[in-house]
Amino acid sequence: FKPGIVAALNELGNTAVGQGDYARARSSYEASLALSRELQDRRSQAFALGNLGAVARLLGEPKQACELAKEALALLRELGDRRNIPTTIGIMAMVASSRGQSERAVRLFGAAGALGEAMGTPQAPSNRAAFAPDLADARRRLGEGAFAAAWAGGCAMTLDEATAYALAGEAEGATPDHRPSAGRQRSPLTRREREVASIIAQGRTNHEIADELVVSQRTVEAHVANILAKLGFTSRAQVAAWAVEHGLPHSQSHSAD
Repeated sequence: FKPGIVAALNELGNTAVGQGDYARARSSYEASLALSRELQDRRSQAFALGNLGAVARLLGEPKQACELAKEALALLRELGDRRNIPTTIGIMAMVASSRGQSERAVRLFGAAGALGEAMGTPQAPSNRAAFAPDLADARRRLGEGAFAAAWAGGCAMTLDEATAYALAGEAEGATPDHRPSAGRQRSPLTRREREVASIIAQGRTNHEIADELVVSQRTVEAHVANILAKLGFTSRAQVAAWAVEHGLPHSQSHSAD
């Protein structure tokens, strides 16, 4: 009996969202969450948390939305519920967009869409319609090249990579609304990692990079692994596109590792 109430409360929340009554939607989702916790139904808890995150975003509470969506995603990962993870990643993409993090948002949108298609659970038309304004805004802010690079980066992620990227938090750096000029943006990479990224953009192999920087190939491999992890990328091509987009010139100085 009670599991049916949990589902009904979620549906009431969905209906309220469709009607634009976000306060009522939040109340329904909160009731669903409370009951699912009483029943120790962790999957329903994850659904309610994700829905509450989406509503918090609609109510202009991006910090709370991020926390709720992360909690939902972490719970789904613990449960091994791979089929429902892409939907929650899509919610986190919307949260990133609302915080002005256009590049991160596009990467998450790309991952959510590609993973859903791969699992045979493509995005519902209502979700695609909800994502469209954020994607259009991100395209305007980033420009076609950076938008395409971010989208490709997201689409290339595996489920585990996309989940880890979504849970890792905000990428370090300025938001698109306050981006410094190319080449002077704050970056999550160290000076040496930026140097390696710029050489990767020249199409050089790890062996060639090691020779140029006078370090071991193993050291270069470690730098490349760090770059991929920090930027949420899965290929050298993505790193090369990122280096070009961020105006990284190759430095001739050989700084310490």
